[in-house]
This record gives sequence, C-alpha cells and structure tokens, in this order.
Amino acid sequence: MYSQTITQFPFAQQSPTGVEKNVSALFVDIANYTALAESTSTHEVAQILNAYFSIAGNIIKSKQGTIIDYYGDGFLALFGLDEDKNHTANMLCAGITLQSAVLDFERELNGFYGHQFKVRMGAHTGPVLWSTIGIEGMQKQAAIGDTVNFARRIEEANKSINTQFLISETIYQKFNPCATTDSYNIFAKGKKGMHKVYALDQYLERRDN
Repeated sequence: MYSQTITQFPFAQQSPTGVEKNVSALFVDIANYTALAESTSTHEVAQILNAYFSIAGNIIKSKQGTIIDYYGDGFLALFGLDEDKNHTANMLCAGITLQSAVLDFERELNGFYGHQFKVRMGAHTGPVLWSTIGIEGMQKQAAIGDTVNFARRIEEANKSINTQFLISETIYQKFNPCATTDSYNIFAKGKKGMHKVYALDQYLERRDN
C-alpha cells in the first residue's frame, strides 16, 4: 500500500492549505548545551533556559518577530508574518541585539554557575507556506518551505566554522554592503552544491572593546 505515488493520494488534487508569505527566518541554538546540561542540575537548567528564553523572546517581539517553535534549547523566529516589508532588517536587528544581550546574560550566569553561555544563529529570507499541520486536536501553525530549512542549515554551519551569526547570500545582497567579518562556502544537507554565507560576529567584537 505504501508504493502508491503521491499523485494518487486524494489530497494531491486539492489546493494547498495555508497562505504563502515572504518572511525572514532566524534559527537560534545554544552552543555546547550538552556540556551545560551534564554539569548542571535539571532544575537549574530549566531556570537558565526560562531566563534566556524570556530575554530572547522579548527581543524578538520588540522587533516585530514571532517565535513559532522551540527545539529543546533552540527556537525558530519568523519576521514578516504581519506583512511588514522591513522584516529582514527587523530580523537582523533582533539577532544583533540578542548577541549583546547574551553577553550580559553570560556574565551574570558565570557569576552564579561558572558556565559560558553562547548562542549560534542562522538566517535566511524568502517565501514560506504558513499553514496548519498535525492531526486533529494536536495541530499547530507552521512555516513550510526551503526558506526555513536553509536557515536551519546555516545555523548548524556555525559549529564547524567557529562563528556565531551567519546570514545567507540572499540577505547579504539585499543589504549590500553589509557589515560582515568574513564569508564562507558551506555544504547544506539536502541542497545541491556549495552555498556562500556571511558572518556578523563583528558586533560581538565591538561590544567587548
């Protein structure tokens, strides 16, 4: 029965549910979270996460963004669901502001627990289908499409190239000349070829000067 092709399913002939929107997607993840979780009690981890998510969430909201999903220690924020044409600028501003806020949060955290606390971010902009997914009674709204998938791959690339905030070439070209520290060619799982991304880590360096 599973050999049936997608075109034979009843829903294949239906119009897609949802609304297509142009958005900017920001994936944020805590660096070295496993080490933090292993060396800290579960209650303390929960307190740290809630304090951090409160800081991050307020920054996202202040820049007209929405956190639409949490992934353990990470989250996905979208900008532009409200049709604001400045969604990419708002997203970049949110990311830069979050970098600064995390530096302050890390200093506080270090005083209590002696832990480093850093985040990694990846951003891309483009179309998504804003739709409802899931079975009845367990549904949620979700952004579907390559824009979100690619933003996540960009965020994941930070770990291997030792950066903290990477943006896609699409964003870079939209805001050229962007203030970036360097560019990299990355392989994004599920996508063909290499893709150029740009680091915005200079804001961290400026903050510490």
